[in-house]
Amino acid sequence: MQQATPFDGILEQSRDLICTRLVQALAGMLDASEAALATLASETQSREEQELYGKTKDRLLAQRETIEGQFRARYLGNFRQRSNRARKIGQTFSDADYSLGSLTIVSDDDLEETLRFNDMAAKLRAYCDEELIALDQRVGVLLGDAGLQVDDNPFSPQVICDAYKHACRQADADVAVRRVLLRLFDDHVLDEIRSVYKAVNALLVQNSILPKIRYNVPRKDGRKASTSGAPGAAERSGDPPASDMSGEAAQDLFAMLQNLVASNIKATGPGVSAGAGGQPMLQGAELLGSLTRLQQESLSAAAGGGPVGTAGPAGTTNVLHELKGTSVGANMGQMDLMTLDIVAMLFDQLFDDPKVPNGVKGLIGRMQIPMLKVAIADKTFFSKKTHPARQLLDTLGDIAMRLPADFSTSSPIFARLESILQELVDGFQENFEIFDAVRERLQALVAEEDQRVEQDNQAVVKRVEETENLALAKSVAQEEVRARVQAHALPGPVLEFIIQQWLKLLLLLHVKEGQESQAWKDAVEAMDQLIWSVEPKTTREERRKLAAMVPGLLKKLALGSKMRCARNFFPT
Repeated sequence: MQQATPFDGILEQSRDLICTRLVQALAGMLDASEAALATLASETQSREEQELYGKTKDRLLAQRETIEGQFRARYLGNFRQRSNRARKIGQTFSDADYSLGSLTIVSDDDLEETLRFNDMAAKLRAYCDEELIALDQRVGVLLGDAGLQVDDNPFSPQVICDAYKHACRQADADVAVRRVLLRLFDDHVLDEIRSVYKAVNALLVQNSILPKIRYNVPRKDGRKASTSGAPGAAERSGDPPASDMSGEAAQDLFAMLQNLVASNIKATGPGVSAGAGGQPMLQGAELLGSLTRLQQESLSAAAGGGPVGTAGPAGTTNVLHELKGTSVGANMGQMDLMTLDIVAMLFDQLFDDPKVPNGVKGLIGRMQIPMLKVAIADKTFFSKKTHPARQLLDTLGDIAMRLPADFSTSSPIFARLESILQELVDGFQENFEIFDAVRERLQALVAEEDQRVEQDNQAVVKRVEETENLALAKSVAQEEVRARVQAHALPGPVLEFIIQQWLKLLLLLHVKEGQESQAWKDAVEAMDQLIWSVEPKTTREERRKLAAMVPGLLKKLALGSKMRCARNFFPT
């Protein structure tokens, strides 16, 4: 068993807060359900829907305690399981679900319902995005998992939706009623959940759990991702103002590095005129010129010095450490050497970060000397957050967080990213404006890629919908044909025509027009007339009726066959 940590009590407080508030929100929904269902019933003319809303109201009155109790129990159980998994604690026997329901084959209705609840969880995550970005990071601290995946967060929307789905199923409600219950949840609980997440974040901040959050993921609405020190960032995430924190905690990392540089200058003092190698010290334009040559040529061409290794296979060699062994590094002044060490340390952190794909590390690694030149030429690089080079690094960090772990040269946008960054490596000399230009191109590439991904997602959704509609149409059309074929002894040619030809027309009409359309009804009626026409006629009235029907029937059959052939995208 894992030993208790000081964070366990905070985690329990947060769990109790969110569970209590969620149960209260659910109770509020149930209190308002009777009026809400009455309103829905009054807004529809469908008798079936009115009866469904009445049935849902009756079920809620009879099973309210069950729904509330099952929701609370399931949420706490799922919360415990996910917390234990994140903390590498094995599942206990009481946590395991050995119910018969977990061993049965999943029906189509259950699968469809699960998809609906998953969509609700995704909608909730998008709605509470900023609150959850902060909560994911803070809960990662409580659970001792800095890389906590969003779906593993025991506070995640998926846990809430799973608990509600379980509660609805335990209330002995059929699928149609549960669909209405999901709608009530969407209408009456969604807004409250966002305020609950804000309350949990506030509780964690009160307990000094990451009082400031860095939002690394760009917003979908195009707003620039906020940093922990940006005005308004705390208010958007529900965090207290930065003034509530100690000055040391709020101090920017780059500013601290700047202090190190300043301290080093005081320690060495003025008057240093030679580099560490005893040669005249390289500084100013001369030093930047030497670095530019290294930037544009092979690093091993450093005059008089040992070879400087280029990037390794993954492009993640820190060449700045090796630069110190060249004549350029040996003849830097103490302040510039300190700057070199600091920039090298920043790239060390980048190369050691498991969250950054290796393919991205290799691309960013090419910027080591350009970034060193910036830091040497302009010391505000360390203290000025709006410095063009720092903003470019922030943009690259945002892009890295969005890319998959297997990002490599085979990825569709690798070549374009490489081309944009190589433009900086080849073109940067002294003008910092190139950093803004490169950053804008990167942002344009990301926007274009987001649009492509969105289009791909829409295409996938459309294909799924078409597949689902086709499956439903096939089932309905087959049932219509099966009922008639089984009820009548049909001649072989008629049976073959209905099964091989008319069934496809019904399938097409269901997909394109729907089961309530006149075209569908006409096609079913024509099938019934055809079946009746080939049955024996024993009376004169039947024969007269047949004679009157045949011309119209032939026209319907011909028109149906023509429609099927003209839109025949089904296999024959």
